[in-house]
Amino acid sequence: MIDDGGQNSRMGPRPLGLHLGLASMTVGSAAAALPLAMSGTLPWLPELEEEGAALQQKLSVINPAELMLATGQQGQRRLQQMMSGIQKYQAHSYKRSVPKRQEIWGCNGAVLLEMLGSVLSEEAPIMFMVPSLVNRSYILDLKSDRSFFEALHQNGIRPILLDWGEPKGPIADFTLDQYLLEILYPAFEYLTEKYPTAKIHILGYCMGGTISVPLVEAYQKRIASFVTVAAPWDFHADLGAVAKMFFSATGHWRNVCQTFGNLPVDMLQTLFTALDPNLCMRKFAMFDTLSEDSAAAEDFVALEDWLNDGVPLSTEVALQCLGEWYGLNAPMRGEWSVEGQKVCPQNITIPSMIAVPKSDKIVPPSSALALADVIPNAAVVTPPSGHVGMMAGARAPSGLWQEVINWVEKV
Repeated sequence: MIDDGGQNSRMGPRPLGLHLGLASMTVGSAAAALPLAMSGTLPWLPELEEEGAALQQKLSVINPAELMLATGQQGQRRLQQMMSGIQKYQAHSYKRSVPKRQEIWGCNGAVLLEMLGSVLSEEAPIMFMVPSLVNRSYILDLKSDRSFFEALHQNGIRPILLDWGEPKGPIADFTLDQYLLEILYPAFEYLTEKYPTAKIHILGYCMGGTISVPLVEAYQKRIASFVTVAAPWDFHADLGAVAKMFFSATGHWRNVCQTFGNLPVDMLQTLFTALDPNLCMRKFAMFDTLSEDSAAAEDFVALEDWLNDGVPLSTEVALQCLGEWYGLNAPMRGEWSVEGQKVCPQNITIPSMIAVPKSDKIVPPSSALALADVIPNAAVVTPPSGHVGMMAGARAPSGLWQEVINWVEKV
């Protein structure tokens, strides 16, 4: 996102060309497939054959010319709504503003953020939040009235947020081991020294939950509890054979990374878009119906700004995550190692809670549940939201946030 003279000039949703192309292709393919559906020659996926037969029967009593015209008009309306919604988003006046956070530690471009002027006692429980490497940490502190960070503090829990920074300068070529051994582990050790009498709870969000597993395994004697939020573990859950081959083609990914110097944000966004190609058209058509000065519109823009403000992955981390995790499913198979030491979540014996959102399109529920299956006696909660919504959506305060607050009070 670019800020030009105090006025937002957004370039998203990223990559914009891909989203516009997919929307046009969707509308065009619907019109092209209609004659085949009406004639009964459209090949349906096996799981859709019954619905396809029912649809064909309904189509048989409709005038073909009228239906083709109505389909084209509907497609055109959806494209227009999407374009109008994107234009409204790009021109929206919202600009993120939250109270200043205090940097209490820094190393290799990463920092720990704490509430500035907190009046909590030194013994207050700590929630050490570890976000993903590919998204900005402020999803956990999105805006003043939609902040998990603030909610924790208001309930007597000291929020400490790790911000990874970006893979540039001295850390541009960091491996995943280096991120853990030279940033994550030292950050945790700093907290144990700064707050020696406080209980420290670890919360890892998405990829942050996955990479927190070796930290928790290594330091569990000094950790009160472990919480993961939509953290993938079985990377082959709901992943087809073609996708597995695609991710495991490390030669291809190395060429991409060498060309750009890392795995670019737009490439990562393209991979996420593949999970739900029509999401952009649906959500911006919906945004077009909102009043621009409404709270719902501001919340939408805040989340969309975060989604488009991603972070590239260093070459070595990208190759490990795509090749070893998604390609070979190394964590699930017990073949992921940190500094030569196998990562074994089955060795984690402290209280653990695995949060698995009900409608997650990014991390399949079965992937996140796989971690609960191997951590002994892990509790499972299922917030009624999606991957992002459960952390920053309208139902987050009464859903996941409250689950975590109750958990810390109970442990």
